[in-house]
Formats: sequence, structure tokens, C-alpha cells
Amino acid sequence: MRRCRLPGAQDGAGWRCWAAAFPGIWSRRTDVLQGNTMEQYTTVGGTEEGQSGTMPAEEPSRAKILAAIQGSRVALEGKIETLAVEVNLLRADLRKVSDKVKVAEGSIVELQMEVGAQANSTVGRLEARLEDAEGRSRLNNI
Repeated sequence: MRRCRLPGAQDGAGWRCWAAAFPGIWSRRTDVLQGNTMEQYTTVGGTEEGQSGTMPAEEPSRAKILAAIQGSRVALEGKIETLAVEVNLLRADLRKVSDKVKVAEGSIVELQMEVGAQANSTVGRLEARLEDAEGRSRLNNI
């Protein structure tokens, strides 16, 4: 028999050890991937992690299984609520960053306009100097 590596890991056969999901409750699995039909019984607890052995005289009751499922469900719902709060906080942070980006984009547009105006002014002055220099050159050549 293959030993289950807990918690919730996959063993060599490729199936999950259900004992991790239902502590103290025995579960039966079949190794289909390897073509092995030997039934395996695994439990959590005892002296070693993932003990393997024979099936106990009693299988777990439906009430125990449902209680374990309900406990897992409650835990998952709590985690989902925590994640929802974190998502909302991240959305708020994203809105702040988005606002800062919009302000930065506005500043960039203003700078582009200012640089463009300065460039146009500089070009205009250079053209005026060039025309003035050409005019003087013509006067000197006469």
C-alpha cells in the first residue's frame, strides 16, 4: 500500500488523501491511475503522519462526514469573506493610483504644451535673427 503524505498532498498514485480533509475519519480510495484496485484506508492521527492500515469495524457515520464538510465550508466562507475585504482594499488602492496617474498625465500634457510653446518661440527668434543676418549680408554685398 502507498502511504499518504499529509496534509492534502498527492501521493505517488496521483489521488488526494482524503484523511487530510476529514481528520479522524477513515476514507477508502482506489488507485485507478496505476490500475491497482487494492483498497486503501488512511487516517489522520496516531503516532505517524498518514498511517495506513485495515478498515475499522465501523465506517464513519453520515452525520460525522456532514459535520466535517460543514466545518470545511464554514472555514472556506470565512476565507472568502477575508479575500473579499482584501479585494475591496486593493480596489481602493487602485483608484488612488489611477487618480495619481491622471494627475501625472495632465502634468505631462501641460509640460508638452509649455515645451512646444518655448520651442516655437525659440524657432521664431532664430528665424528672425536669420532673416536679419541675411538682410545685413545683402546690404554689405551692395
